[in-house]
Amino acid sequence: MRAGHASRNQGIAQRYRAKLADWYGKEQANKVQHAEAFEVCEYGRRPNRAELARLFPFFGEAVRP
Repeated sequence: MRAGHASRNQGIAQRYRAKLADWYGKEQANKVQHAEAFEVCEYGRRPNRAELARLFPFFGEAVRP
């Protein structure tokens, strides 16, 4: 079970490597081995970077506009 989750999360990190680089910079993104992706809103509009910073303050400077 653990190997299955690890494999899935490694695949997600690879799939979203470019998006990780947008948020954390290329150097930091390349160090990410496991990731988990979430959809903020299936319906309606998508929040911009400033709204994401307000919604998720625990990410600190990584989400600042």
